[in-house]
This record gives sequence, C-alpha cells and structure tokens, in this order.
Amino acid sequence: MSYGPRILLALAAFLVVAAVAAFSLHRSSAIQSGSSTIDESAEEYAVYSALIRERFINEHVKVLVIQNRTLYYANPDYLKSTTAEERIQDLKKYCPSVDESALNDFEAKHMKPGELDANFTLPLKYVLVDKAEFDEAQTKDGREIVEKFYERYPDTEGMIGLSKVGFNKEHNQAFLRVEFTFCPLCSFGVKVLLKKELGKWKIADTFGGWAS
Repeated sequence: MSYGPRILLALAAFLVVAAVAAFSLHRSSAIQSGSSTIDESAEEYAVYSALIRERFINEHVKVLVIQNRTLYYANPDYLKSTTAEERIQDLKKYCPSVDESALNDFEAKHMKPGELDANFTLPLKYVLVDKAEFDEAQTKDGREIVEKFYERYPDTEGMIGLSKVGFNKEHNQAFLRVEFTFCPLCSFGVKVLLKKELGKWKIADTFGGWAS
C-alpha cells in the first residue's frame, strides 16, 4: 500500500503537532505540580506585607526593622508538657474564628524557626536584623541595648517579629503570631487572623495578647 505525497506530508505534520502538544502538556504539568511551594511562599510574604502595612506603618516611621528569623515554640518545657493536639485545642478555644486546617498548618510550622528573605512588598525601607544581637543586657562598652538599637535605627519605633503563616485548605485564611519589641523589657505580642477578600489580605481578628 502506497501513500501520495500530500498524504505523507499531512501525516508528518500531524505527528509534529502531536509531539509538540505532548511536550507542552508535560511541561505545563511539571510547572503546575511544582508550583504549590512557590505560590505559598509568595502568599506568606503577601500576608506579612499586608499585616505590616496595616499595623506598623505611621507618619513617624521611616524604616521598618524586622527580625530575620521567624518566631516559634522556643520554650522546651511547654513542648514537653503538651501534645500537638492539646496545643491545637487551646488555639481552637482562644481563636474560634480560625479554620482548624489553618491551626493545624500553623502548629506544624511553629516547631522551629525559619529564615526570612527580603521579599516583602512595603512602601517604606525595611531591614532584616538578628534579634539575638540586641538580647543581652548591655553592649561591650557598657551602653544600654536600647541606645545601641536606636542609634543604629533612629527612624524606627521598634522591631517586628513574625511567625510562619498557617493557611487553611482554601488559602483564604492566614494565621500567625506577631511580636513587637521597642526596648529590652518592653514588648507585646498577639495572634492574628487575616482573610483574603477580592485578592487582598486584610486583618480580620486578633487574639489574646501579652505585654511586658
């Protein structure tokens, strides 16, 4: 059985188109399958940026100082005396408007610190700093830490600490811890719920809180 030139040409063109389509489908699938972590990281910084813009920017602040490592369960005695389920149940009790899936995600991510990158979208200059540098009572030459901090960053009001973000399954709720330190013994912290509405993250609720 023989084929005419036109049929052979059409068959060859079909095979080329099919091969290109198969390659494109495979490439698209690979990009999609690997995009979840990248997308969640971008969403996390969108949450951070929205929270900071709403809570920490005012006319007196020219520079934002942000801790370069995320907050986490730093008290080993607390971890030894509680289970993950007990900690989640406490969060459900005190943060009733947060989806349980967001609390579960927060609990899993809150076990150890993570590094923050300069991926914030903010209208002001910001710097990432190591809080441990300012945790001691005095500097080597005897000056108070608060003096050292504000000499270095005179146009800020304090240091912002952020935990990793717990997302619900739909990724329209974001839950995290926030701390603000403005002198060695002066700080406060809260837990915050943000919701995504019309493509933008906004603070929806705050829970608990402590001050020293």
